[in-house]
Amino acid sequence: MEKSIYKIPKMDCPSEENLIRMKLDGIPSIKNLDFDIPNRTLTVFHDGQGDQIEQSIIDLDLGGKKVKTIETKEVEFSENANLTIINVATTYKTLEDLEKMIEWGYMDGFTAVMKNLDELFATIKKQKK
Repeated sequence: MEKSIYKIPKMDCPSEENLIRMKLDGIPSIKNLDFDIPNRTLTVFHDGQGDQIEQSIIDLDLGGKKVKTIETKEVEFSENANLTIINVATTYKTLEDLEKMIEWGYMDGFTAVMKNLDELFATIKKQKK
């Protein structure tokens, strides 16, 4: 599976999200779309057809541009009370690729998420007492 990240400067509200969803709806290799409207990014999880996905995003004339595509393994998507839960195990072709991701802040991001999870679990534990 591949994970492609797009920067879409003119995606600033749910209307553009719906427009993008409709445009990409007919591409069977797309497994999941993750929209981050405040940061104007779209993450597409897909099995192939990357060129078609990219061209579809460009055709919308929202300034969309692919930032990067990486290979991922063991990606699982599930729905739970209006939330999409994503479990991702990422592999890298070389140590250099991994080091580059770390340099970009990958570890800081995961560290922050883990801290938030710890705080959430502590809150839930207090509420149960």
